[in-house]
Amino acid sequence: MHIEFRAHAGPRTEQLRALGLYKSVVLVLYLLRQNPIQQAAAELFGISQSTVSRRWTTLLPVVKKTLAAHVPDPAKASAGRSYWSMAR
Repeated sequence: MHIEFRAHAGPRTEQLRALGLYKSVVLVLYLLRQNPIQQAAAELFGISQSTVSRRWTTLLPVVKKTLAAHVPDPAKASAGRSYWSMAR
């Protein structure tokens, strides 16, 4: 992921000093999973809301590209299933 990030972000990598790459990725994953408002995430991670916004904008494309191979196709995952067959 680090190589993907460097290729995507270019010279903006110096902006990660406030949180670091690892915690920045954790922040983006937290935002994806929990969907909190950015101000709440900022308080949790000890940074400003504008930093949360910048990390989101910078890292989301990299996270999406990295995880794309691990996300199942909903149509294939639910093939042959219906609500009634799972409700029994």
